[in-house]
Amino acid sequence: GQQRAWRFSYGGPDGHLGTDDDLVSHGQLKLPTGEDVVIQLHSDDFIYVFSCPDLNLKEIAVPDLEFSIAFRTDRRGSHELAMDPMCGFRLPPGEPMGTLEIVSETDFRRWLKERSRQQDTSK
Repeated sequence: GQQRAWRFSYGGPDGHLGTDDDLVSHGQLKLPTGEDVVIQLHSDDFIYVFSCPDLNLKEIAVPDLEFSIAFRTDRRGSHELAMDPMCGFRLPPGEPMGTLEIVSETDFRRWLKERSRQQDTSK
């Protein structure tokens, strides 16, 4: 969580998370089907709740602490990441804090390549 929004990082071409070539997505978490996923939650400024009611996922993100949430991406679909008022801020009614989209492995790889190209051109 950062500035009342989710920022998602993916390991870049080197295959490692936390390096200079990481791919970043703002507000959109995209994952391939059929995978066991662990999301490490961090916050830079407020207390947030990573909440995806459709998938029964809920965990906090707190500055200077690390929490994680694990689940399996069993089926394709698009799901809202709900805004939780723990940070004392509310988006307009009906506005999600982001989306979690589960797609085929092929579509996921294509999306990662597109993200990589977009980040390369913005540097």
